Amino acid sequence: MRKKTLLVALLFYLILSLIYTYPLVFHLSDKTYGYSGDNLGSIHYFWWWKESFLTVRDVRDSYLEEAPFGVTIDREPGTIFFYLPVKALSLIADPITAYNLVLILGFPLAAFSMYLLVQYLISNTLISLLAGFIFSFSPYHFWKAYNHLDLALIWTLPLFLLSFLYWEKVVERKAAKEIIKASFLIASAFSATVLTNFYYGYFLFLLLGSFLLFNFLAALLKKRFYFDRRRIFSLFLIALITFLFTAPFTAHVFLDAIRSSKSSQSFLSKDSYDRPLLNLVSLSARPWDYLLPSSDHPLWGRITDQIYQWLRSHGNDFKTVSAPAHEKTIYLGIINIFLFFSGAFLLIKSRSFRQKYGKLTATLMVVSLLLSVISLPPYVFFKGYTIYLPSFFLYKVFPMFRAYSRLGIVILMLATVISSLVLSHLADVFSRRNRLILTSYFLILILAIFDFLNIPPVKVIDLTTPASYLWLSKQPGSFSIIEYPQDFNVGESLFFQRIHQKGVLNFHSQSPYFGLWEAFAYFQLPRTSRILEALGVRFALFHKTLLFPEKNPVDDLWYKRAFEKVPDYKNLPGFSLAQDFPETAILKVEQSDNPASLVIISGNVSGVKADSFPKDDWRWGGKWNNLYLINLIPDKEVAVSISLSIDQKDIERIGSPRFNGDPVKISRDGKLDLIIKNKLNELRFEKSDSEAINFGEVKVSLVVINSGKVNEKVL
Repeated sequence: MRKKTLLVALLFYLILSLIYTYPLVFHLSDKTYGYSGDNLGSIHYFWWWKESFLTVRDVRDSYLEEAPFGVTIDREPGTIFFYLPVKALSLIADPITAYNLVLILGFPLAAFSMYLLVQYLISNTLISLLAGFIFSFSPYHFWKAYNHLDLALIWTLPLFLLSFLYWEKVVERKAAKEIIKASFLIASAFSATVLTNFYYGYFLFLLLGSFLLFNFLAALLKKRFYFDRRRIFSLFLIALITFLFTAPFTAHVFLDAIRSSKSSQSFLSKDSYDRPLLNLVSLSARPWDYLLPSSDHPLWGRITDQIYQWLRSHGNDFKTVSAPAHEKTIYLGIINIFLFFSGAFLLIKSRSFRQKYGKLTATLMVVSLLLSVISLPPYVFFKGYTIYLPSFFLYKVFPMFRAYSRLGIVILMLATVISSLVLSHLADVFSRRNRLILTSYFLILILAIFDFLNIPPVKVIDLTTPASYLWLSKQPGSFSIIEYPQDFNVGESLFFQRIHQKGVLNFHSQSPYFGLWEAFAYFQLPRTSRILEALGVRFALFHKTLLFPEKNPVDDLWYKRAFEKVPDYKNLPGFSLAQDFPETAILKVEQSDNPASLVIISGNVSGVKADSFPKDDWRWGGKWNNLYLINLIPDKEVAVSISLSIDQKDIERIGSPRFNGDPVKISRDGKLDLIIKNKLNELRFEKSDSEAINFGEVKVSLVVINSGKVNEKVL
């Protein structure tokens, strides 16, 4: 293969990438591709990593996120082929630029790897160029690039298939050196995939298993034994090399998975490793997903939306429950669909096709159909019976994988190879009609571009910092903020933390503290400001309009991001208006003379966790003081024993504290025993005089009823 041809192909794909992501190349530091959501959260992570690296801080301790609790990222992710390039570029430039460069380069790399695969099989430059375009500039790839950069890095997939096909050819020759070389190439491609995205590593495992199973059955029909000593030795070598390449970076992930299944104290929740079966139902593919164009296609998109709306209104869960747009967009393209069936026809009717490409085409077709079935939901209902499909049984072994619709990119790769083989055969048939062949290539390319048309509109978002965050950056001191409404996009909130560098109280939906929202979501209540004050919050941001006004088909499924009806923020108890911007109002949390104290009880059946605040906060400043006890353990009652280091005479001055409005007895030695049933509970101490009382040390002992777990915390 000539180097000049390779460079031309790579340059061709790079130019296309710049066109499709325009004008991102001219705004690498102030814009990004796609829609606001997880992409902004990723950029925030790389910013935090850079700050931690430069200040020799432990990146695992993110104290500004979910402040004042912080989050612990147990360890660095194992997908270093995704994280390392962005981190390296972040040290040279800023995280936004680094993220954008990796995103842009992902398109030509994916196209070029597909080009190499097809060129290896058929040695036809034009068909290889076309295959690279179809694979890389597919709707699937664009939808992943909108929000999930790791899932957009698909360049290792064709390299794995290329190395496997090379291995199949070599292992038949019985050449030991070549077998070792081929084994090394497979292991390298597989390891690179695992270290880029675990999903794709898992899918390549399924792909490899499907190939081996098909070849085994095919050999069995011919009364041959497929797994001879050469193949067994080679497969063992592949497994060993893969282990050596990946284990140093992924071993901790499996250990964390085991730990998180037993504890809720990790930022990586149990749900990350044990996904609910209903997730698998909703995030699996449906047969028509492979046949329907992208919903953002400028011409066909509206028709696709109408078809999905009709499907949702008719039939059972198989039709009505389907993945969101960014997961179900796995369109194969009209060219692949047509040439796939053409290939099946040629297998039956054309001897020359069978002789040259028959075995490979049949293998790819069977494997792609098998993977298509695996991508379907775990079960379907038929005439009162439940029929379990392969994904149900795979879920029993690998419960951490929930989005089987992502198998669509592997199936697209196989379908594109089949299409290339069919086109190569047709080119051979019409070999003497060069003008006809060139014209056909050109028309097919035009059809493919139109079929996968992604522009307009230009999907680039402006990351210019809003005035409200600039104002916050100028406020002195260490404090936290909270952003309303409750379902404001956490990714957006964290993204602009880069500017103001204050703590952000907003919780991710998987956070063990997410239930805290019930304590301060109703900002019209007087207690809200006192709870926020106890949490260290100085300012609350009320988003009156969308931070990013562009329609977001990805994250609008979960986030509203702005008030449908803006509250009367100028007259809220415990708040005062600090700054009023057209898009955002900034309210200051008023500081009281006698701030409340908090005990947050969180966890699951694995135990109890109590978080509280420095004992210096517990002082009498006026006539009354509050202790809020917030139970976040679902469906669990908590017995609380409170011990106060206080003189008897002061106990008499306090009288009867009130727990949720009802008087409770305090013993002569300063103890109260309470049963916490609901989420927010208020313990209120009052005294008749103005003389201050210092509680000193306050001990809170917690017992989850019917669990026996005990945790003691000192205020």
